[in-house]
Amino acid sequence: MSNPTIDLSPRDLAKGTTFVLSTNEWLSIQVFVTGAMLLPTTTALLQKTLPAVPSGGIEQFEPLVKGYKNLYDICDTFDTVTKPDSVKCASNLIAYNVKVPIFYRAILALLLKIEADPTDTVSINQLKQTLQVMINEAQAFSTHATNVAAAMQKFSLDTSVNEAAIGTLFKTYSDKISGTSGTIKTMQAQLAQDKADLADAEDEYKHDIIVAATSASYAWIWPCGSIAAGIVAGIYGDKATKAKARIDALGDLVNSLEAKIAADATLVLDLTRINNDITGITKKIDDALPAIQKIQGMWNALKDDLSSLLATINGEIKDMPSFIAGLGIEAAIVLWQQVADEANAYRINAYITIVPNPTVAFYAADNLERLLTRKNRVSIHQKESALA
Repeated sequence: MSNPTIDLSPRDLAKGTTFVLSTNEWLSIQVFVTGAMLLPTTTALLQKTLPAVPSGGIEQFEPLVKGYKNLYDICDTFDTVTKPDSVKCASNLIAYNVKVPIFYRAILALLLKIEADPTDTVSINQLKQTLQVMINEAQAFSTHATNVAAAMQKFSLDTSVNEAAIGTLFKTYSDKISGTSGTIKTMQAQLAQDKADLADAEDEYKHDIIVAATSASYAWIWPCGSIAAGIVAGIYGDKATKAKARIDALGDLVNSLEAKIAADATLVLDLTRINNDITGITKKIDDALPAIQKIQGMWNALKDDLSSLLATINGEIKDMPSFIAGLGIEAAIVLWQQVADEANAYRINAYITIVPNPTVAFYAADNLERLLTRKNRVSIHQKESALA
């Protein structure tokens, strides 16, 4: 009976084609999540974002804030649990890679000792113990990746449901509020186009660029919000820079409106913004799944091959030199290092930083005070640190 074929490499992960989620996709997910977590989740909080009671009263927006609350809940779970867990999948690969040269070369050394003396029970037991440690670790990493994949799938499903709900709310309230106001309709169309122009430049983002996106990183200091928050510390390109300037100008336009119309405009434009952010986001979330699933499959296969190696040690190895050569120890070490490098890129892309721009925030607050002779508002979610 021939020896089993055993693969100690990271398999398809080393090919690097779909393992690393792009910066563009992670940025879109982060912008969506950041904006959703700053949405007002009650009518009282919604009113705090506005300069006046909107036309028809605030209670008519109860379905809207319920939709916002649903988004907040699923995005909060993603941001605090699922995303860190997905990054831990990559961290597990990096941690394993640190051990690979030590463990794999120890396996090789012990096999050579056993080849020289098949009765060397000390080396045999050491090899069995080493393999069992590696099997247990691969099993733990596989279980973790399985749980993360399930959580990502749930986030995708929940987001898809909410995408449809927000789309319905967007149409309902957009038609109702802006139906009688040509000014609001014009502003709404301009915001949608400018957001699209900014999105075209997303692939230029790098980890070391600090971004204040048009999501509501500090949205609820009226009239700043998402409509005046297109500030980027980095190089966007001419098209995106002009889009940023036009979004800033929308804030000035809202300032000039009568308070009730300004409240209506703020509602519609922020709803336009979140509808824009959520549209198509499910596909980008789904694009993250192959990376996690490939990690999950690799750990399962590695655990099985390590178990096969352990079973072979318990039996009789035929042609030890060929068996040792077939393990490809040194080649596997090289491939693991490649995967660790890609895993680190995955971790970096998952934590692109979105931060507020204090100059614009203070400008908006000053305008609010002059316009309404009221004190500057702070974030409805107590994010005073956004102005720090």
